[in-house]
Amino acid sequence: MIILNLEKKVILSVNNGEDVTTISPHEIGPNISKLAQLSLDSDMIDPTPGIGTFWLGDSIYLVSISAITPFNSTERMNANNAYGLLLMAKPLNSDLLKQWQTAFHFNALQMHTKPTVLTDAFVSYSIQSPMQHWIADINWKPEQPGDHFLVQVLPWITTLFVLIIFISIIFVKRVQSYSKSTADALVELHESRKKLNTLAYYDPITELPNRSLFLDRLGQAVVANNRLGTQTGVLYIDLDGFKQVNDSKGHDIGDQLLHMVGQRMLECIRSEDTVSRIAGDEFCILLKDLSNTTDTDTIASKLQHKLNMPYMIEGDESFISSSIGIVISPNDGKAPEELLKKADIAMYQAKDNGRNCYQYYTQELSNLVEYKAVLHMQLRNALQKHELSLVYQPIVSASKKTIVGAEALLRWNNAKLGSVSPNEFIGLAESTGLIIPIGEWVLQTVFSDAIDFYSQYGDDFFISVNISGRQLSDKSFIDLVKELNSSRKQDTVIPKLHLEITESYLISSNNGVKDILNELSSLGFTIALDDFGTGYSSLSYLNGYPIHALKIDRSFIANFINDKKRKKTDSGNCRYVQKPIFNSYS
Repeated sequence: MIILNLEKKVILSVNNGEDVTTISPHEIGPNISKLAQLSLDSDMIDPTPGIGTFWLGDSIYLVSISAITPFNSTERMNANNAYGLLLMAKPLNSDLLKQWQTAFHFNALQMHTKPTVLTDAFVSYSIQSPMQHWIADINWKPEQPGDHFLVQVLPWITTLFVLIIFISIIFVKRVQSYSKSTADALVELHESRKKLNTLAYYDPITELPNRSLFLDRLGQAVVANNRLGTQTGVLYIDLDGFKQVNDSKGHDIGDQLLHMVGQRMLECIRSEDTVSRIAGDEFCILLKDLSNTTDTDTIASKLQHKLNMPYMIEGDESFISSSIGIVISPNDGKAPEELLKKADIAMYQAKDNGRNCYQYYTQELSNLVEYKAVLHMQLRNALQKHELSLVYQPIVSASKKTIVGAEALLRWNNAKLGSVSPNEFIGLAESTGLIIPIGEWVLQTVFSDAIDFYSQYGDDFFISVNISGRQLSDKSFIDLVKELNSSRKQDTVIPKLHLEITESYLISSNNGVKDILNELSSLGFTIALDDFGTGYSSLSYLNGYPIHALKIDRSFIANFINDKKRKKTDSGNCRYVQKPIFNSYS
């Protein structure tokens, strides 16, 4: 920094804060004078410095000369002239070039104080003194706007770009993996839903719709009836004889048989109809859009014919039949559950009619079911209410024309239902198990009444008692008989009892019944076979069983008498049975 007076004489020279005025003031060269005059000639309110470049000694300097004016702006306005001149000089050397190159992003910035020939890659700027004398050339390589910036940030951009690509690749792989996992999960979810739907609405053995799906389709069919004015048929099918096949040949054979039954049913219906397995050996068929009931007759007959055909399973034949109950909507109802219930009622009536047939529902059948329900409820309390009683039907010897015995017959007089026929309640008692306590009461009563009969008709008098197959199968029956028998041995007279069993029970039971009958015979009881002639009716079949008497059914005798061929049978072919034979009219 140099301070000059207005005559351009050096007053003070300072370098980095130190006084370097070691030579007496001297005149300044023409370059400085010109710059100083430029500043002095400018407006004193806002003086303009004179700037230039020239040699000072052995170095090139950047020089700025400003007029020294009052600090206060008001004083500057009133001042006629400057106080002096302030000269600031900075050497144009390599350090300054480096500062410029860094600050202004010059590429390969250099200065030549001698004329130099450069390649086309460089551009040049000539520095001249205020007196228009050449001082030096500043050269640099030109760059496009932002090139230097790109050079600086390009490594970061490249690194960022590589990182983005790497992350993108990982993301894409993750997305692909997730997409595959999602697709697999969706497929698995679809399969799971499909399996759940199958388990929820289809029977696993027959692959047919189950009860829930059948009721849903039946409900839709009933709605369509109301809209189209058509009818819907429901066939409730129970397989006769399936239990025997399932028990004797195993559940695996039984399952195969059920599947074959379902397939045969499908062959008998239209594609728009539905076959369903409701439960166990029970099936239902939905017949849609029926024009008349003759269609159901045709399909029911076709079904029974198809189901009666033999089933070949694992090299062995099996046979079953079917009992079918039929309802027609809307005549028999509109609610799906109601229709199914009524079809079930009709099916059981078909079983009562002899099985292997079909039965249409009628209101009388529902009345009968309701009556049986009331009958069952009343029968459960019949013993406690002392509504049961025994009557004795005399047994007369045709040769002696005297009463030789009596048959104990059960009667029931109910306060609500009145006198109930044995045909109505005996079967019900057997099916519900009530025959066990009722049968026990009958035997106890017979043992008690026997003493009065012996006193009146003698010691040879006997009493016949009907024994249910359900009683014989009960494990406590033999113990009961033994207990009653031993308790009467203390009396003077031991009762003579004939225990009657039916021919149908003897045929359908297993070998265990023979042991039971032998034990009863050893206890002194006479075993009589009732209703002979209604079943197998083979005398040879009775060999090996302790049967002491036969009660021949009246239907057997009637057929025998009316058979003209039997009348012509040679008497030499007749065989005599060495056992008492009674004709049953009870």
